[in-house]
Amino acid sequence: MKFTPILLIVFLSSCSSSTFKKEFTEKTMGAVTSAVTGTDVSYRENQCPRVKRNCGVNGDYQEWYQENGKLACACNK
Repeated sequence: MKFTPILLIVFLSSCSSSTFKKEFTEKTMGAVTSAVTGTDVSYRENQCPRVKRNCGVNGDYQEWYQENGKLACACNK
């Protein structure tokens, strides 16, 4: 029983993929950037319509392509 938590950690770490790590990093970076700058940022293309809609007419909505070729966006208020 003492080894159950250790085995669980080893199992989960071996099952994690680079895709999961990348998505986790993108979400974390977006959340940190938003919290620090007060800017709504998304590094996921499917979230850009939401960011644009929430930006409204008083915000400065911008889109750009990341190094991986995927679209990212932000609303600077």
